[in-house]
Amino acid sequence: MGEKEEIRVAVGNLPPEITEEDLQEEFEHLGYDLTIHLERSGSSDRVTAVIMFEGMTRITAEKLADQLDGMPYQDRTLRAYVPLFLA
Repeated sequence: MGEKEEIRVAVGNLPPEITEEDLQEEFEHLGYDLTIHLERSGSSDRVTAVIMFEGMTRITAEKLADQLDGMPYQDRTLRAYVPLFLA
């Protein structure tokens, strides 16, 4: 417990025009190496980002997801969580 690993945070309800570069700028201040993958499902209006943080603990990721969940972002309300399993 508390072990650092590669942890993922899913952030949904993002605006359709969002880019990986936009999210990189939003999260780089946290000080972790990160990889971002955008998933656009159905219509282009449904955008979810899966952000992998290298070296972050699960506890820290859950706190980050709690802070992001419900946060307003470009006229939307973000949804964020740490998936239990993500292939």
